[in-house]
Amino acid sequence: MKKFFLFLALAISSSTFGQTLVKTYDTGNTFRFVPKVFAYQEKPCIYVNQRNDTNTKDYVIFDENFEVIKRISNIEAEDIEFYDFDTFADDNQFYLSQTLFNNDEKFEYITLIENNSGNCSGLQIKSETGEVLSTVTFNNAYSMCYLQVFKMKSKVYLFVVAEDDDLTYIYRIDKETSTVQKVKTVEGINIIPRMPKRHEVVTVELDDVSDEARELQVVNGAGQMVDRIIVPAGQKQVQLNSAHMSPGINIINVKGSDNKAASSQKIFVK
Repeated sequence: MKKFFLFLALAISSSTFGQTLVKTYDTGNTFRFVPKVFAYQEKPCIYVNQRNDTNTKDYVIFDENFEVIKRISNIEAEDIEFYDFDTFADDNQFYLSQTLFNNDEKFEYITLIENNSGNCSGLQIKSETGEVLSTVTFNNAYSMCYLQVFKMKSKVYLFVVAEDDDLTYIYRIDKETSTVQKVKTVEGINIIPRMPKRHEVVTVELDDVSDEARELQVVNGAGQMVDRIIVPAGQKQVQLNSAHMSPGINIINVKGSDNKAASSQKIFVK
């Protein structure tokens, strides 16, 4: 990304149509905010990351007055998508947090563990000091993983999406013990797009072709069934209209002839 001058906090001065330039920073990346719910005492916290000579990144952290309060050097934090189901906030991304994994003021981040082939085999949650707070090992290694954090009814979950095998590992975050506990592995359904807008057509690709008809059910975050469709025997793909879904997180379940859920996948409707 090309460097640009970011002019912050233009304020109206006492002169007519006058403006006072508070700060000017020459940066090589976009300013980000720590999500309010994961900021210490919910104080505003802004940061920017910059690539350094060691092929890692340095993070410069500012307070609400855009004064530098801390620098964290030589870390490689993963980009995390954040969705707050309680407030329907979406499309937020962050690298750093403070109270996502514990209650102290230090910053924390996630880094992926790579094996000798360069594939992702797990992750570590680290403090700004480099201390490892928790380690998670996956069942397999994947060439492509991305991370999402969902907050639902005051519970916070970490989703690790492994695109190779179309798997999603779901973990419950317990910040009192700085641990993540595996809740479920979701597999077998490919949803395109994963985060549709309302009234957008969604394509659901099932994991295999069945000799029997199957039922596809859509359940919203409150546990209410908002849509259902019968998938005929021999059919592997079906389309849904997201207008029937609730804003936020919905779960698509595929049930067999025994009426038990054979597979499921989440979808986030904007």
